[in-house]
Amino acid sequence: MGKIPCIETSDGFLPESGAIMEYLEDTHPAKALLPNNAYTKAKVRELNKVLELYIELAPRRHLGSVFFGGPVALKRLKK
Repeated sequence: MGKIPCIETSDGFLPESGAIMEYLEDTHPAKALLPNNAYTKAKVRELNKVLELYIELAPRRHLGSVFFGGPVALKRLKK
């Protein structure tokens, strides 16, 4: 899909940060990524979603040009 982040597992690729985080949590329980407390765990997931929607989404249109030499995506602002 050309998405970042992406990891390759023995079963295939996972391109979504939330799915990656949960996969790593399930497959490597000795090294927990998430806290044990339900509320704190939910706050980590909330932060992950905020980063995904509001931080990562904005520069996503430039990834092709930065990493793969594609054309620069420009969007004109309305006056």
